[in-house]
Amino acid sequence: MLSLIFLNIFFLNKDTLIKEGLNYAYHLNFKKAESCFYYVSKMYPDDPTGYFFQSLLLQLIMLDSFNDRYKNIYYEKLKKTINLAKKNPSDFYLGCAYLYWALFEGWRKNYWQSYFLGIKTPYYFKQALIKDSSLFDCYLGLGLYEYFKAKANKYIFSLKIFGDKEKALKFLSLANDNSKILKITSKYAYAWVLAEERKFNEAEAIIKTLLDYYPNNKIFLRLLRDIYYKKGDYQKCIATAKKLQILEKRKILENELVLGKAYYFLKDYKKAKEHFEFIIENKNKFKNQVRFKDHYQETLRYFQKVKWY
Repeated sequence: MLSLIFLNIFFLNKDTLIKEGLNYAYHLNFKKAESCFYYVSKMYPDDPTGYFFQSLLLQLIMLDSFNDRYKNIYYEKLKKTINLAKKNPSDFYLGCAYLYWALFEGWRKNYWQSYFLGIKTPYYFKQALIKDSSLFDCYLGLGLYEYFKAKANKYIFSLKIFGDKEKALKFLSLANDNSKILKITSKYAYAWVLAEERKFNEAEAIIKTLLDYYPNNKIFLRLLRDIYYKKGDYQKCIATAKKLQILEKRKILENELVLGKAYYFLKDYKKAKEHFEFIIENKNKFKNQVRFKDHYQETLRYFQKVKWY
């Protein structure tokens, strides 16, 4: 049984516990975050809130480590959230559960499953907004679903649906500016979409603001690194990736790959080769990481370009 960390935790209300737990989670203090969310579910066993944030924490842990080893308990927490949100009606947490589940499966490249989960979200978020028009957190889900529709054919070729990118950006901007419960996620998601749309300066400004508060958050640093890579600012990309190298203790294949590619495009082929060789030599260490096959195959392609240096 999880021991509670704070002596005064019994005197905190639900909203304060969620706020404190999220703050700890984004600082990567997962134990303290877990205590907060666990106690919410103990205080309110029929409320989906505590179980949802327990699942969100597990998702952050897996994203942080690039490993989905906690997926089974993650699914249990999500299903518990959904069951409670149906039993004690909460359209908002139903939408949140399906949204984050869809995002998780998209990260794991289970695109069809991600799609079928994602199509459930607009109804619940719209219903939640009918009941409370000030619940701007709903626009995170509405915006991401609209953006997925606009990009769907990139991932699922036979899927003939079309979304409105401008509408998606408008929704995500509303969430970015006004969300309260999912404030940090909304900012990160908006920055990610802006980067996808090559609006690099806006994306960089948002993610740097998040890093002012959470300087060692590897998920945020990876997005900043990728923004620099996509805009061709390889020196800044390398500097950010080297910080990640230290934080990750060279355990994440993806970061080594980005470093190698950045050096490659700077025509420093010897340094590029060092990173590609490191991945190949440590293949077994990386095998359990999400998207290992894709990243490893890309490594081999780049290695062929530099192996004679």
